[in-house]
Amino acid sequence: AGGGATTVAPLATSTEPAPGAEPAQLAAVIQPPALSAPAGPAGIASLETQPHENVLAESDPVLNIANALDRLVTNIGELGLRAQLREPISAGLLHAISEDLAGVTERISEGPDSVDRADVIVFAQQAVDGVTIMKELLVDGDASGALAAARITAELGRSTAALYFFHNPPN
Repeated sequence: AGGGATTVAPLATSTEPAPGAEPAQLAAVIQPPALSAPAGPAGIASLETQPHENVLAESDPVLNIANALDRLVTNIGELGLRAQLREPISAGLLHAISEDLAGVTERISEGPDSVDRADVIVFAQQAVDGVTIMKELLVDGDASGALAAARITAELGRSTAALYFFHNPPN
């Protein structure tokens, strides 16, 4: 674990391969596609390109859990809509969902007494919805690993919420 820097050579700017170019030289000519943020289904702007904070800061856990839950409600809703429209799901959306599920799961596990029951109810519903929706998703070619991770994280979130309710019955 040294602290050395790695230098990466920039891609070639030429769009035409040199005559008789070798395969390694041809790979250097290929330019990556420009990334754009297409609108999601039914004109909903895609949330996967919007910056968001996935760290639930210790200084204000209630506010940050609320923010994470807001993102989950929105992203699980988008996931459900895309699944219903049979649109492929990108790894970016699945990663955002996984990060928020994992953050809230950790907060509930580490400090159940400091978590509001209403937040856990919302979280449990999102985790259950996520598990249900993720059973039959179409994903982009490179998103199958992200889907597997999101499924596991949603199952863990659902189990954590169930344990919370078991140990904290309503008054």
